[in-house]
Amino acid sequence: MKKALFLFVALVLLTSALPAQETTGEIIGRVTLEDGSPLPGVTVNLTGTVGGSRSQITSSDGRYRFLRLPPATYDLKFELEGFKTYENRAVVIHVGESLVIDTTMTPGQLEETVTVVAKVPLINTRKTNISRNVSNEELQSLPLARNALQVIELAPGVLVGQADVSGTKVGEDATSFYGQGTDMRQSRYAIDGANIEGGNYTGELGIMINVNTIEETQITTSSHDIMNTTGGVQVNFVTKRGGNRLSGSSYIYAMDKSFEMSYGMPSEFVARKQTVPQGTNGIYEWGASLGGPILKDRLWLFGSWGAKKSEIRTMLDSRIPDFQKQFYGKANFQWKNTSADFSYSNIGHDAEGWTNPTVWIATFNINEPVKVYTAQVSQMFKNLLINAKFSLGDAISNFSPYGYPVDLSSTYKKDKTFNPVGRDFTYDDRSVPPWTSYPHSINWWRYIRKYRPYYLLEANYFAEKVLGMNHEIKAGVDYEMAKEDLEWLAPNERSSRDYFRTDRTMARVLYTATPNVRYFKTPRTGLFFQDTISFKRLTATIGLRYDMYNSKWEPTTIKPWRPFGQTVTAWEPYLGGLTVPGGDLPWKFKPLTPRLSATYDLLGDGKNIIKLSLGRYMGTFSNMESAALGLRAAASFGFVVPWFDKNGNNICDLGEYLTPNPAEIRNIRNVGNAELTAWTKNHPGVAPPPYNNSYWTYPDWNYYSSSGFPNDGPPSATASTTVLDPDFKLRSVDEATLGFEREILRDFSGGITLIYKKAFNDQWTRGVYTDGHMLGPSDYEVKYTVDGKQIWGSIPYNKPFKNNYVTNYTKTKRTYFGVAFKFTKRFSDNWSAGLSYDFADWKYYPDKSEFFDYTNWDYYYGSAQAPSQYGSLRYFANSRHTVRAHALIRLPYDITFSTLITAREGFPIQQWKRLSDGSYVYFGKYGDNRLKPVWTLNLALEKAFRLTDTVRIVLMGNALNVTNNHPIIQVQQSFSADVATEILPPGLFQFGFRIHF
Repeated sequence: MKKALFLFVALVLLTSALPAQETTGEIIGRVTLEDGSPLPGVTVNLTGTVGGSRSQITSSDGRYRFLRLPPATYDLKFELEGFKTYENRAVVIHVGESLVIDTTMTPGQLEETVTVVAKVPLINTRKTNISRNVSNEELQSLPLARNALQVIELAPGVLVGQADVSGTKVGEDATSFYGQGTDMRQSRYAIDGANIEGGNYTGELGIMINVNTIEETQITTSSHDIMNTTGGVQVNFVTKRGGNRLSGSSYIYAMDKSFEMSYGMPSEFVARKQTVPQGTNGIYEWGASLGGPILKDRLWLFGSWGAKKSEIRTMLDSRIPDFQKQFYGKANFQWKNTSADFSYSNIGHDAEGWTNPTVWIATFNINEPVKVYTAQVSQMFKNLLINAKFSLGDAISNFSPYGYPVDLSSTYKKDKTFNPVGRDFTYDDRSVPPWTSYPHSINWWRYIRKYRPYYLLEANYFAEKVLGMNHEIKAGVDYEMAKEDLEWLAPNERSSRDYFRTDRTMARVLYTATPNVRYFKTPRTGLFFQDTISFKRLTATIGLRYDMYNSKWEPTTIKPWRPFGQTVTAWEPYLGGLTVPGGDLPWKFKPLTPRLSATYDLLGDGKNIIKLSLGRYMGTFSNMESAALGLRAAASFGFVVPWFDKNGNNICDLGEYLTPNPAEIRNIRNVGNAELTAWTKNHPGVAPPPYNNSYWTYPDWNYYSSSGFPNDGPPSATASTTVLDPDFKLRSVDEATLGFEREILRDFSGGITLIYKKAFNDQWTRGVYTDGHMLGPSDYEVKYTVDGKQIWGSIPYNKPFKNNYVTNYTKTKRTYFGVAFKFTKRFSDNWSAGLSYDFADWKYYPDKSEFFDYTNWDYYYGSAQAPSQYGSLRYFANSRHTVRAHALIRLPYDITFSTLITAREGFPIQQWKRLSDGSYVYFGKYGDNRLKPVWTLNLALEKAFRLTDTVRIVLMGNALNVTNNHPIIQVQQSFSADVATEILPPGLFQFGFRIHF
């Protein structure tokens, strides 16, 4: 750490001593005479830092349009015989931006030129989307440790699952995020508009983003255009491209454990022998890029390569070695009104030998290659633009036991097996703290492949003076196939897990369920129409989407499970193997979703804009939702039984567990429930004995269960586990936004936006018994009253479940009301800055008719809506207050200083108490009890050395979490104890250099 501090101070001294969805934007405008009348026939030429030149002739109403412009800096030239030539220079276009640049021309000689530096509007006067664009310059210069994921937190209303100190977090929790009333299932990542969802969970990134490749990043949180189907946060990384000048860059950056600040661990961690904070043992990045012309003004190439080697350290002192690399190539072509783009990205991710000497006995490898292909062709015919696009994302996530050869092909189809440490069938997974109490082993195979082709054909037509209004009409069709292969565990694997009983003794449980094997396809075909109408100061957009979803599954062969080669007679009918034919979901989902937005220029000067949007989104049906519905044959079955480690080897061996059939399991549970009822009646207010006590006829009876439909029958190759409500609807979100933006001073603007969202039609799965009775309110009753609190519980029903009935929660809803303030100082006079504050009131309102156990009804009704992460169920994201501030100052002698401050309210944790009979109830409202606020202050300093007009070297230093604060950011909660398990990583320095030419 002293070395890091020395290097950072040295850089300060050195610099003080020496003398910056949619993948494009657009420029539109009107050319007029001094009296305001339109001027047709003007030739408007556009040239930019990338691509070739383009030209337009103004229409009879004096209008011109340059569409599908990649983010870059452009010059405009206006020419007409008999008039002075006007040049508008340095027009910067961002992704998704629609710039209006009007020009007034005066009579004169064509040779007379009037040149102005572009006065680009601060406010987008035509679009209502709530978004944040981050340029490559900001990404390089702000203290983000060159971590593309940190950029997401700059956007309004966004919450990231885990608090991070620039890249020291890993896994799905680190790359999942939420925004203004939507969760990670509705979030999407894309490169140049192509989906790059990771191999694990919907809404997870899980791959490296090479900052050197990115020209601009756009994060959109609300008020999406007609192309968006989900309504969630959309992150689009738009890549660089070649221009007419040969240019490139290279870089090396480093963070190291010796650059970390130190702090003392809280006493509760030290007591558990957790004395090392999470953080980084080393993160090292290097790479280069090159772009330029093949044929000037016609054909350009761009390519980049980058690598990142890291070793992350967790709170359990496990080491996570990780190596990622990315190759990216892009070709762009333009000839007259025809343009084409082609790109290829190959991203590799290898984490070999995750290890922890005190927690994990075994280690494993992770290999996650991702390939992304895009192709796009556009053709302009006067007032008609035709655009065709194809993209393909192919992502694999493969877990394999450490020491076994890496094989990125299907695990299950090849019938792979393995026998770690003398075992035949189990892997162990511990999820209850303190983890250091017992050995922990993870030995598994897992294979996931996500294959996503996407096709788009759209037309944009421009009609002027129709019914006195101008129209920009967009219509088209798109098709997406989300294909997913998932194989969790090898054919001979089953799992065991440890749980704490209420007396803190350990209960060990064996799971024998069928391995999670599925091969799903979810195609979607969409039709869309949108009309953007301009009338004087008003711009209104009306849109409509019609999507058609289906789901298919491929044939699957479920392998039999016979531990150590022995047949378990009682379980053979259920676990003996099965071949399931492929099939189609018999229902087709066809949501119709409208969109409406409008902007109004109050004074007609583009400086005071009112924005309104209304929309509905119903596009969150994916393979994960399809699998959750159980919409394939009832091919799975499983048993859960406790096991007792008789020989003390921490391995689930034969003879250490019973093998009851489903009917016997139901009898065991009935006996246990009867004994529990008798105890409660005979010993009021006294907690029952631990479940391994001799009081119980069957020790640990509460851990016995079987799963499958029907419970007493073997799995079926054809009969479905699920009956779907014929009126079932996709999960829906209604949205309304109202905002006002004002240009307060030159290059300084402010705004306020109100956001309201309502999520409804969540999936509701209800069990159906063999006699046709459906689980409902009548199956619950008040069991007893303790300390004035009614304790509800289920009424035993002496029938097994036959299947599930899947319908919607029609009365339960989740609402979001947010207020977003923002102030922006555009870069000028050598500085820029931004400040935002977000208030978020995200609530959950379950309806009593759809919420059967009323014990804790008051606790949940109107409580905070805080979705958890898919992977861990550890982080519950809900912060009512979030503040972000950044500033960048260009000092003399090519020195740049920048700072970034982020602060948010702590995430909620449960509030409960134990009643006198040993039962637990929640009190207050969920969301009232929270962790402490989390905030970080980052600083960055850069010094540029200009070797020539086009070559410069930049030295940089970042100080991350410079105050070294370390609040608790995760608490693992159980009814017996709340255990703080994670704190914010320590402060850290990063150093590096880059070369630009």
